[in-house]
Amino acid sequence: MGAREERLGANEALFREVNERVAEVAEQFFAGETPATLNFSCECGDLACTEQVAMTVGEYEEWGNPHERQHYEYMLSYSPYDNVRAQAYPAMLVTTGLWDSQVQYYEPAKWVAKLRSANRGNQPLLLHVNLEAGHGGKSGRYERLREIAREYGFIISLSGDS
Repeated sequence: MGAREERLGANEALFREVNERVAEVAEQFFAGETPATLNFSCECGDLACTEQVAMTVGEYEEWGNPHERQHYEYMLSYSPYDNVRAQAYPAMLVTTGLWDSQVQYYEPAKWVAKLRSANRGNQPLLLHVNLEAGHGGKSGRYERLREIAREYGFIISLSGDS
């Protein structure tokens, strides 16, 4: 196994460990509801393999070449969009910015639509599109605090004490 494959395996193991830890904390503190954050939302079967959305050198080094089957299947294994199944999902507030040049606003919108379609539970699956924000949210100290307040408000609303 080469260095690249070892790095991919280590990344995958770390990804799974973090997800397991988040689920444990969510169970303990949020009655099983997981505040969702997402940094890789596009469906691998669509955008990652098109020439219109060019991957950077760093993305090729991290994820591999989507035109090679082994790398494509690896991407599919952790792509949130491609792993939506018919099941009960926890409450989620998914946020995006209209001016995000790295994760286009329609990617989280498509993901939330697919989640809602497959959801067998009754927890809220919300989408907030900030019409003035880019990648990483809206700039400015107070605007960032408003975004954090929205996320905290969502989490607090799950407790039933709101």
